[in-house]
Amino acid sequence: MDVRKDACKSNPVKLGLPDRVPLSSLRLFDHLTPKLQIVFSEAKNFKTNNHFEFCWAKNSCVYPHKDRESRVLKIKDVGDLQKLLS
Repeated sequence: MDVRKDACKSNPVKLGLPDRVPLSSLRLFDHLTPKLQIVFSEAKNFKTNNHFEFCWAKNSCVYPHKDRESRVLKIKDVGDLQKLLS
C-alpha cells in the first residue's frame, strides 16, 4: 500500500517512459479491472464536473457521493453515469 502512495516518486525512465514525463499525479489502482478503471476515471471526471465531494471504488463498483448529507450512488458501468445526467 505504501508503495502505491510513493508511485509519483518513481523514475519515468525505469518505467519505460521519456525522462520529461511528469509523474506528480500518477495513481495506481491495481485492484481494479480494466473496465472498472475506465468507469472510475469517468466517475472522477463526473465528480469534478458536477461538484460531487467524494468518489471511490470498492467491490467492483464505483461510488460517487455528492456530500455528507446525500445518499451514496452505486455505479457499475459508464451507462449508469450517463443515466445520472439525464
